Amino acid sequence: LSIAARGRVDAQYSLPEPLLAVWKKDHEHWRVLAALAQSEPTLCVRLNLDRVSRPDFIHALDQQGIASQESPLLPEAVYITESHYPPDLPGYSKGWFVVQSEANQMLMNSLPDIQPKRLLYACCASGGKSGLL
Repeated sequence: LSIAARGRVDAQYSLPEPLLAVWKKDHEHWRVLAALAQSEPTLCVRLNLDRVSRPDFIHALDQQGIASQESPLLPEAVYITESHYPPDLPGYSKGWFVVQSEANQMLMNSLPDIQPKRLLYACCASGGKSGLL
């Protein structure tokens, strides 16, 4: 850090001061949030359990030396704990998984089974969640 930046928390965490001010005001453990914001994200995939079981997928990853971790919350979620390009992962071309955060997977699992099945999906992304519906 430069002499001018020493002692400035925004420079220490490379985060904007207004964001840090909100975190400091609203969160007792704001330093943990700031540290997590600096960490490398982990890739989470949602398995298509009609095509592959979680143990079989993890075994395929192990065979290629790719470290992974099961989600403790969702049976179809697996974390790839190293940086990998998803198309290079086993089963990508076979439709074994889609990249989807655990939070979005939980959202999809929480939707009620309603009739008639009509959905307004107002998102400008690729439509991963609506495709899983």
